[in-house]
Amino acid sequence: MKIKIFNQKFDIVVIWKLRKTILRCIFNNKKIINFFRAEISRMMRKKDLKSLPIALNIEPTTRCNLKCPMCWRTYIKPVRDIDLTFENYKKIIDQVANTLLFLFLWNWGEPLLHKDIAQMVEYAKNKGIFVSLSTNAFFLDEKAINEMISSGLDHMIISLDAATKETYLQCRPGSDFNKVTNNIKNLIAKKRQKKSILPFINLQFIVMKMNETELIQAKNLGKELGVDKVSFKKLDAPIKHLREKLSPVNKKFKPDVYGKKTRNLKCFRPWFHCVINSDGDVIPCCHDFTFKYVLGNVFKESFGKIWHNKEYTGFRRQILEGKVIEMCKFCPGLNFGDSFLTV
Repeated sequence: MKIKIFNQKFDIVVIWKLRKTILRCIFNNKKIINFFRAEISRMMRKKDLKSLPIALNIEPTTRCNLKCPMCWRTYIKPVRDIDLTFENYKKIIDQVANTLLFLFLWNWGEPLLHKDIAQMVEYAKNKGIFVSLSTNAFFLDEKAINEMISSGLDHMIISLDAATKETYLQCRPGSDFNKVTNNIKNLIAKKRQKKSILPFINLQFIVMKMNETELIQAKNLGKELGVDKVSFKKLDAPIKHLREKLSPVNKKFKPDVYGKKTRNLKCFRPWFHCVINSDGDVIPCCHDFTFKYVLGNVFKESFGKIWHNKEYTGFRRQILEGKVIEMCKFCPGLNFGDSFLTV
């Protein structure tokens, strides 16, 4: 039996490992009431909501140390490098703390480049929020390891994408396979030393032409490193020539939902989830690579006003009416999940 939370699938063993931190998040009357209000609104296809999102992506920084061939950041540049200040971050969290269940700390950049990332995690954890962070682990040194464990981080996705040094250099040019795998080993060792279950370590591989023959090796590497879970994700490449260049040969792993215009009819995100970029802009989905659908800015007005404003309401109306939304045409959402192989 598996439970799907957004794009991740968790089996009963995983849920049991995380039971204490999950229970702390969900046993809150306001959060549960908000969840059911959001779900009822989604099921009844309402565009005007009486709820707030149950999950948020908040982007700590747009900066990244790598230029990966499958990452849209490599091809669609941010206007400038921006770090979300800790004070502005706290203001956002304070507005949603009573209703938010899940916080994902990533979007454009590498979160561990932000000097206050551990404080960001700890602040949200103190508000009873389940916090997940995605990293390339290049900067996961001893200091970062200790801070991540001490912060109470629940879930860490480590994007590795290769099981050998040679393939890794193709997937993540400018990084260092030995350094990153040693960082992961040190993290696992420190968790064991501290007898800490958290953070739950999810080693992630985006399946592409250059690494599709290494999936069994990847599973074995995960076991060797001692991570909690190995997951495999389909390629998310909105640019046509990238899909043609990087898509795996094996049809099982191809991102095969591209171009289905009505895909957005089944999308839950406009009712449950959105993204706040480091400049304060609110967008409905991380798939809005060009920021075409900015629905407000949390530095200019409250998040609650944005979530219920006419722009957001109009966006939900478009979804419900099946209108063709450009960013949705190339969304792999229906087949984006992991779990071809799991540890």
